[in-house]
Amino acid sequence: MEIIILGSGTCVPSLERYASSIWVKSGSREILLDTGSGCVKRLLEAGKELKNINTIFFSHFHPDHTGEFVSILFSLKYGGIDIKNKELFVLGGKGLLNFYEGLKKVYGRWIDANDRIRFREFDDCSADGFNFDDLKLETFPVNHRPESIALKITDKNKKSLIYTG
Repeated sequence: MEIIILGSGTCVPSLERYASSIWVKSGSREILLDTGSGCVKRLLEAGKELKNINTIFFSHFHPDHTGEFVSILFSLKYGGIDIKNKELFVLGGKGLLNFYEGLKKVYGRWIDANDRIRFREFDDCSADGFNFDDLKLETFPVNHRPESIALKITDKNKKSLIYTG
């Protein structure tokens, strides 16, 4: 499992820290844990490509954790970044679909890529989970916002990362 912290800051503007986002690679999965503003720039600085991201996880829906999501969707649809042959999984707590539908009301077709996006809402009141080929994802409610969840990623070698957002 590879991990790069793209941003560990908050909503307070800073030249030293970007908003929350972590890149994780395990097997064939490249995951963004939150998409705070500046995460795409930091991803490119780290030598990674947006087209390889196949999973996005939101710990909650504050702007400093979701601020670059619209830009990512817009880039994947119009920026010459071909994800046609794969699905983008977008994972989060209850309200994820409402959050996305709200964004679509504002941005419409510019971000509408439903045919390639697979959404998964996790329970925000008790432990929940989901498995990819060689990854086990477990979520747990956390005390922040109603939809807030923490994520535990465990790879085939039993190495784990826990992200609370």
